[in-house]
Amino acid sequence: MTDKAKRIISIVIVSIILISTAVLIISCSAVKEYEYKYLEDAYEAGWITEDDLKTIADYYNNRTHPEMQHSQNVVDGIKYTKFKRYYSYDDSSRSKYLFLKKKRNIHLYYYGTYNGYVVARSWIEGADIAIYDEKIIGGVSFYNYMTLTVYDINS
Repeated sequence: MTDKAKRIISIVIVSIILISTAVLIISCSAVKEYEYKYLEDAYEAGWITEDDLKTIADYYNNRTHPEMQHSQNVVDGIKYTKFKRYYSYDDSSRSKYLFLKKKRNIHLYYYGTYNGYVVARSWIEGADIAIYDEKIIGGVSFYNYMTLTVYDINS
């Protein structure tokens, strides 16, 4: 192989590495962390009404949920917020990089958007999940309750 061919191959490899790094940096900065409250706290704070709770409980108790009506960026933001809460990473650039590697292990059930707040249950594979036989929030019963979280996607 000639020196010119080696130089061209080196330039191509370096270009691929630089482009891949740029894409990773851009995609990392696009992930947003949202303010959140657990369902009972969101209800007490006025984020969710009693009628909203009834609708959410209907989906939850019947093991159904509506189709997600938000972009992949919102879904990633919800998953990233769960990731940060679970792993307690403070360094945002490192946590965004680690999040991209673990994102596939974060699952999400969507229960609707109410007054601009997204209600979802998210969990990480392998994590322990607390289950309550019945949880009453605002006079509304949730059976076999696993914590629901309300995300302020406008924050």
